[in-house]
Amino acid sequence: MANVLCVIELLAGQALPVSLEVLGQARRVSTELGATLYAVVALPRAPSYSDDDLVATLAAHGADKVVIATDETIDGGEELRWGTHGAALAAVCDLLSPSLLLFGGTPTAREVAARAAARIGAAFLHEAFFEAENGELSLFEGTGSDAVGLDGELEFAVVATVPAGRYRTAEGDDEAEVEVVATSGRSADFEELACEPDARPRAVVVAGEVPHAIASALAKALGGVVADGNGVAARLAVTLGPPCPAAERRVRLGAGGDVDYQVAGDPATLAEALTSAVTEEKK
Repeated sequence: MANVLCVIELLAGQALPVSLEVLGQARRVSTELGATLYAVVALPRAPSYSDDDLVATLAAHGADKVVIATDETIDGGEELRWGTHGAALAAVCDLLSPSLLLFGGTPTAREVAARAAARIGAAFLHEAFFEAENGELSLFEGTGSDAVGLDGELEFAVVATVPAGRYRTAEGDDEAEVEVVATSGRSADFEELACEPDARPRAVVVAGEVPHAIASALAKALGGVVADGNGVAARLAVTLGPPCPAAERRVRLGAGGDVDYQVAGDPATLAEALTSAVTEEKK
């Protein structure tokens, strides 16, 4: 295993405690495996260096190297999200090809971690354990007796989120090597699927012999229109008339639906009752 990456989530410019806990366990695992541990931070720009700044904190908690992924489109006050930080994190992964990519188990990190796993073609573990002993890495997902382990030698990258309180922090050197990876542009939060809009009216009420006023009231309640003839296609079609065979109803309505219903009773009375029920439901 060559590279272990730990993504550091920030609040008011400071690393979250859960990120430092995950970094601590990553330090112990990396030492056992002989891997290089990178702490990865996505920022609008590289920070200035001082004894108490972010880079010094990450070095003191075990990072071999600190990677600052800069992207001017990241707002310093924005929480971790794929749409804002994805491009920067993807660029780092492309550069370093991590065998293990770790996140603290926060709500925002869970979304980003899953997207990152899909982006780099890695396995994704939620609520993970990761340990190393005798030069071998063990990975588990879940808790207690429900935990499931990944057996054998891993031939693919793994992305994992680790809940708070699972590991203690660690100590590292006073200084860590800093690398800056400049990126530009946001990642799409969602990809829009192209689809043709449904041109049919929402509902059609075929009045039949029922008074037009009753049919109009029902059509208005359903957000549709009244049709006095046959062969009208709609997402919902209601015929106010006497019962008839299913095949004939399809011809009259022109809807071609797989399911047709008939309600026995006076059409005008049923239409008024349905109008009242739909109107009441909308309140």
